Amino acid sequence: MKTLKVLATTIALSSVTLAGSAMADTKHIQATNNSVSTEICVAAAKGKLMKFSQAVSESRLSMKKVADVVSCNGLDIASFAQEQGANKVAKKINSYRTQPTQYIAKI
Repeated sequence: MKTLKVLATTIALSSVTLAGSAMADTKHIQATNNSVSTEICVAAAKGKLMKFSQAVSESRLSMKKVADVVSCNGLDIASFAQEQGANKVAKKINSYRTQPTQYIAKI
């Protein structure tokens, strides 16, 4: 009987662990080309601040230039990162932004 309880507990914990792992990997971003801006967008979306900073550094672009110029899937890079749940990266990008975001309204 004791073995049965241990087995049931082990199965329950394993299923919770596997479900958590599957949920953590639901955000899968894949580059469609090898351009510098695409690599920066992918790094921003993944939400790892160090990896993002490294990608920007390797691109030889300034963080200010990336914040003001790079767009990802039709959005500015900060909005794209935030849409992907990478709030720390979005906050860092916004701290370098010098050009105000422009919105064009259709009338």
